[in-house]
Amino acid sequence: MGVRIKLKVKSLKSEAIVDVNALLNTGFESEDSEIIVPLRVAELLGFYPALGESYGLNDYQIPTRDVQ
Repeated sequence: MGVRIKLKVKSLKSEAIVDVNALLNTGFESEDSEIIVPLRVAELLGFYPALGESYGLNDYQIPTRDVQ
């Protein structure tokens, strides 16, 4: 069962801070550390539209709608 918590995400790129809700312990595994955020949060943190080399943009599907 996933657990939801509130986080403050601080961008090292722009020094912006955004309050978000995070979902933990869902069973998702990855070889690298990942944070998946909505497009609006990426914009507020200064990661979008100009992504660095170490960042990627993927499309995901969730039960209610498609997200980018």
